[in-house]
Amino acid sequence: MAIGGERRFGHVVLRNWERLANRSGIDSERLIDRVRDLAANVPDTIDTVFRALPQGAEPADLRRRFLSNLTPQLDRAVAGFTASERGSTP
Repeated sequence: MAIGGERRFGHVVLRNWERLANRSGIDSERLIDRVRDLAANVPDTIDTVFRALPQGAEPADLRRRFLSNLTPQLDRAVAGFTASERGSTP
């Protein structure tokens, strides 16, 4: 699924979210705030899901490996939401 014309994970930047909002008739600031909020909460939500699994239902290091790979990607994505990345949205 494309987000503001970009399909590659890790390549979606602020202007893509703005473009998506504009094309969808959504307030861009509200959408961007929501994306930031979701990205900030994903690691805790995943941790909660893993903790709810029955003991022994997952490999001991799966949670750590999953979060150690996902968290930096989320951090990079949200860090890209700076005013300097604002581009013109067609």
